[in-house]
Amino acid sequence: MHQLKMKISNDLKLKGRVHFEAKDVNTGKVLYTFDDHNIIVNGALLATVKLLGNTASPSPITKIAFGTSATAPQYTDSNIQNPFVKNLDDVHIESNNTSVTFDFSLGTGEDNGVTIAEIGLMCTDGTLFARRTFPSPIVKNVNVALEGTCEVKYANDGSLKPVNVKKHWPRFL
Repeated sequence: MHQLKMKISNDLKLKGRVHFEAKDVNTGKVLYTFDDHNIIVNGALLATVKLLGNTASPSPITKIAFGTSATAPQYTDSNIQNPFVKNLDDVHIESNNTSVTFDFSLGTGEDNGVTIAEIGLMCTDGTLFARRTFPSPIVKNVNVALEGTCEVKYANDGSLKPVNVKKHWPRFL
């Protein structure tokens, strides 16, 4: 009997991006615009495994955190310094089914008197999923509001190739 031997490998990679604007609510002037990649930290692995494994305590991304640390992000980061944490405004899966967008805002009555230097996506249980610092911190006061999005997507860097089912499993078709 002929045995079919094969090796299937998918190198699924998560990539993140954060975009936001800080505006002066009195004048409508954009004070700061930020658009760059963020770091998907090691805590994302645990959160993903919990969701895939349908454990008793899966913890989806539901929160955004603003903090004060300007230390460059590392994969080993597990928290935001002096965090102001709030629920995300909205979460939606994009039509390409490979990315999720998380909408957030920080109103005029929130986190005032703080110099914001970092942002992070957080799971319901407090696990940090992604983190980014800013080149220029934002001095938050009652005249400043932030609005933006974080995106997490499965990156196809060309190494992900569709499996030809007819070639690999002809007896099942």
